[in-house]
Amino acid sequence: MAKRPSSKPVTILRVVRGGYEPVAAIDAEFHAGLPMGAEVTATIDRAKSNDMLRLYWGFLGWVVENRDEFGNSRALSNALLCELGYVDSFRLMDGSMQIFPQSIAEMDDDDFPPFCTKAFDRIYGEFGLDVEDYKAEQRAKAEGRW
Repeated sequence: MAKRPSSKPVTILRVVRGGYEPVAAIDAEFHAGLPMGAEVTATIDRAKSNDMLRLYWGFLGWVVENRDEFGNSRALSNALLCELGYVDSFRLMDGSMQIFPQSIAEMDDDDFPPFCTKAFDRIYGEFGLDVEDYKAEQRAKAEGRW
């Protein structure tokens, strides 16, 4: 199940021999601001793969360019989240149900890849657009063949 973000600062660390190191400059700045000897707590979650995130948003953008049903990638992402059951819901006092898509930002490395697989399959089943065709097009562009 997707994790809820907290209001506390989040930094991304990379596992190195003997511990962890900040991944980005912003993470290093945050850690540099902590006093020497400060004790901190950490919840260890594996971050989503940046490659998978790029693939997801790139593919959705490609689908939007090739279809007229969705105005932008975010709208398509929200539709996929809802159709695949990645929703939060609550009942209003009048008894009506409100449903809204969960955020992929709340998914960890255990949740995101299976969601992507389902989303890519749904896109293929509905529109006939295949993520493998998108990847091949991107490789061709990178090699200057496009």
